[in-house]
Amino acid sequence: MYQMSEMSILMEQMYIDNMRIKNAILNDETKFEHFPELHKRIFIAKLTEPSDRDVFFESEAQKFIAMEEKFYQSKAEALKTNFNEIVNSCIACHEKKCGGPIVRIKKLYIP
Repeated sequence: MYQMSEMSILMEQMYIDNMRIKNAILNDETKFEHFPELHKRIFIAKLTEPSDRDVFFESEAQKFIAMEEKFYQSKAEALKTNFNEIVNSCIACHEKKCGGPIVRIKKLYIP
């Protein structure tokens, strides 16, 4: 039976969190609590393929966290743009590492 890695579980939670945010933005909500500290586990969660934790991964993870922090500091008019930058960050990493979820990640975009 397949056992999800810590990173896979974290990525599932990130997807749920970001889908919730997308729906909130689409419903014209402009206030978001605070940066989800759980997402910083991206730096320590065990990957399915441990060798994937390399310089590229670490760099992309730093960019992702920085974009999320930027989003949580955004003014209402920048929420959509900054959210879509988070999605772009996810896709940029997944294009090089574990491409399987890209189709699903693209569903997070806000038109």
